[in-house]
Amino acid sequence: GATESQLAQVEAMRAEVVKQATEEMLRSFDQSVAQRWAAVNGNSDEVGRAISQANELRETIQQFGEGSAQVAELLKLHAAETAQDAQDAAKSEYDSLKAQMDALEQQRVQLQQQAIQEQINAINEQLSAAKTLKSTWEGLDKSLGQSRYNLFAGSANLDAENRLGTVQAEFRRLSGLALGGDSDAAGQLAGVGTSLLDIVKQTAGTEEEYL
Repeated sequence: GATESQLAQVEAMRAEVVKQATEEMLRSFDQSVAQRWAAVNGNSDEVGRAISQANELRETIQQFGEGSAQVAELLKLHAAETAQDAQDAAKSEYDSLKAQMDALEQQRVQLQQQAIQEQINAINEQLSAAKTLKSTWEGLDKSLGQSRYNLFAGSANLDAENRLGTVQAEFRRLSGLALGGDSDAAGQLAGVGTSLLDIVKQTAGTEEEYL
């Protein structure tokens, strides 16, 4: 029969086989779990490549030995692949960042153009209001100037002096509002001004005093 030494050798070989099989099962399980977690975290490509490289390196060491030329060449290849992956990832991040910056720049230009247009609209509104007020004052000036020369020939009114103070106060009130930009008040000035000139004409003793 087999000697005690031979039996011990067989037992050692059996134990090594069991150990390797157990390690392979554990490694396979760990890699499977890692790949599934990578899928959840969104980095399955990177993890899958790392697992593939690790398995490839382990098999090459088993076949040719850890210090072999094949292992050295494989390590160089893995390093080059890792560097390429890093470069690709950096370029992807750069492209994404550039796209965001381009979108922000476009938004900035649009907002700037919108702000300029709003300023232009505001200026146009101010110009329109100023033109309206200018036209009102021009019409009022012509109306009052003509009234001063036309009303002197009219008939006198006995109550003119009593009404003069009231009409003067109203004219001053409307003048203040018109100067403040009130177009309605400016529009009423012509009528009140005509009434005021009429009263002044009636209370004036001579044409020279009126004028």
